[in-house]
Amino acid sequence: AQSFTNLDITYDPLVSTLMSSADRAYALGFLGSSKPELSGIYNLAPLNQVLTSKGLATVSGS
Repeated sequence: AQSFTNLDITYDPLVSTLMSSADRAYALGFLGSSKPELSGIYNLAPLNQVLTSKGLATVSGS
């Protein structure tokens, strides 16, 4: 229960974490012989529209 006090709740999907994980998985041979193209994996437009309508900062896909 105490661990929940250490959580940072965010709207940001943290795109860079997926990209880093994919890079590591590819380097270790888990993703086949060609590196996957993940640049369009997130569509942040709907999220950013909601955040903007709420007066909150938008998130980036990079």
